[in-house]
Amino acid sequence: MPKAKALSRYMLIWVSLLLSGCPATFGGVSDYFVSKDQTQKNAVEHDGAQDEVIMASVKAALKRDSRLSPYYLYADSVKGRVSIYGTVPTMELSKHAIHLAERISGVKSVNSKIKVKP
Repeated sequence: MPKAKALSRYMLIWVSLLLSGCPATFGGVSDYFVSKDQTQKNAVEHDGAQDEVIMASVKAALKRDSRLSPYYLYADSVKGRVSIYGTVPTMELSKHAIHLAERISGVKSVNSKIKVKP
């Protein structure tokens, strides 16, 4: 579990740097001097990191939205496929949450697990 917390902290810092425009988040000269095996390993790890960024971006968009912020909505991402969980009082709000998630860069599809309970 400590490894997961360390990864979460790392991702939070990385997302913060990415959103601030820090050039260090986009790779450097060392990227040109890696073996093919290492490149493939990095590609697999990048997918997981990209999912973390997508998940954080979707969660932030849902929290920032004034219509959805009063409700607890949780988002998860696997290979760019986002699932949103939670409960809202209207179908309109559910559709609005889906629309917000679809607008996030890197999202391939959105699976709504949102329950509508008036």
